[in-house]
Amino acid sequence: MTTSPFIKAFSGRFSGILRWPELDTLWQKITQQSDWYIYTLAKSHPDTISTAEELSEFISTTDQLLRQELAPDYCGAVYVDNPESPTFVKIFEPHNMGSACGSSDNVILPGWILSQGKPCDLVTHFTPKSSAPWWKRVSPL
Repeated sequence: MTTSPFIKAFSGRFSGILRWPELDTLWQKITQQSDWYIYTLAKSHPDTISTAEELSEFISTTDQLLRQELAPDYCGAVYVDNPESPTFVKIFEPHNMGSACGSSDNVILPGWILSQGKPCDLVTHFTPKSSAPWWKRVSPL
């Protein structure tokens, strides 16, 4: 089974944007580039690249939401593939960021993705294949 370039990019390495000045710098770098897809995971994946106006509105609205919902000195909900030259950004919902303990096979999906590669349906791709609790999958009994 082949994996799409979008899934490979999604599953790659990311750096967390921890401080608000880092987020400001990231937004600036994104707006200086072109050809961004805006993928809201609650909707279907986009087929077309966003316009500059759509990207600007998305960044403004998302930035405002994050600053309202997160700590005044700490972001932590945004992850980028390359902070110096971003091509893929995951933005998690502030109150649905999951756990880092690793006790689940389920991938916590971000609320939004900015990508320069054409998205595919992440929700379907990462739907759990087993609904059995994790302890039943590892228990010998």
